[in-house]
Amino acid sequence: MEGALSVVQKPIDALAEYVRARRAELHLTQQQLAEKAGITRALVGHLEAGRLRVSPQLPNLKRLSVGLDVEFLVLVEILETGELPE
Repeated sequence: MEGALSVVQKPIDALAEYVRARRAELHLTQQQLAEKAGITRALVGHLEAGRLRVSPQLPNLKRLSVGLDVEFLVLVEILETGELPE
């Protein structure tokens, strides 16, 4: 059905949506999140735009979880299922 919303997204798109929303919830800029997480602002930007061709490397995903104040497994589950946590 064209135009219908899907609960399951491509995993990288789901991660992008989650990172954007969580960063906004924490009132952080991309630069502030990058500094807090110990990753580059460019990586944050690429993640949020869904411009990564492959999933982030596990060390970067772990750093991102620290920067977003979420459990590492939350991000792993998003990448495995393409579903956002409730």
